[in-house]
Amino acid sequence: LAAEPPSAPFFRVELSGVLRDRHLVALLYALGRARQAAGVALVVIDSPGGSRRVSLLIHEVLLKSPVPVVAYVPPGGRALAGAAVALYAARYVAMAPDARIGSTLDLGLDVLRHSGFGERFLLASDVVPSASRDWFLLMLAEGIVSDAPDASKRGLIDFVATDERALRRRLGGQLLSVSPS
Repeated sequence: LAAEPPSAPFFRVELSGVLRDRHLVALLYALGRARQAAGVALVVIDSPGGSRRVSLLIHEVLLKSPVPVVAYVPPGGRALAGAAVALYAARYVAMAPDARIGSTLDLGLDVLRHSGFGERFLLASDVVPSASRDWFLLMLAEGIVSDAPDASKRGLIDFVATDERALRRRLGGQLLSVSPS
């Protein structure tokens, strides 16, 4: 998916639990701080999804981010349904080996293609290689959940990192934390 990851100060924001408005606010704050410092936003996602509106807004914010965004699903974590959609917009995506991405809902391709959600997602994802996008849509449509090795094989993520320390080593840079609440 991506070339060499950036080396700059990191501003960490955690999106955990059911995605709500407060997560969007925390993300906007982290992106603003990263922009001021010419840094990188590290978005740690462990969520079953949540509000469709918030998921799509997070997706759009990440796509339009003025700074590089690294999304990471931590050990034992998940990015399901709307959280997967949000994660998919990051510039770089990493997962712990046992983390999961996908959807536990079987939406059906027709529903996904002809809903406002599916159309907006497809329009916003033009920068993603089509084979990866197709597999991602299939995951959402048919309720498929993949672990990191499978997601890597299918081109959905850039790399596997055992934990945040390994992720930081791989990316370089200094980690700065931003509170989500």
